Amino acid sequence: MQKAKELLQEGAKVYEASRLIGYRDISYFTRLFRKYWGVMPSEVSRSRTTEEHGTA
Repeated sequence: MQKAKELLQEGAKVYEASRLIGYRDISYFTRLFRKYWGVMPSEVSRSRTTEEHGTA
């Protein structure tokens, strides 16, 4: 899950991060990610985007 979080922070799409760490089912990956980190994968990538644009 750490690798997935890093990928998302680097700009990977949720489905890309999911595939790269070995999950084919994005829904299952999303559930596991949320259980592990307490946030949705899309929130991690979204927070990266808002930080870049200075709107956070």
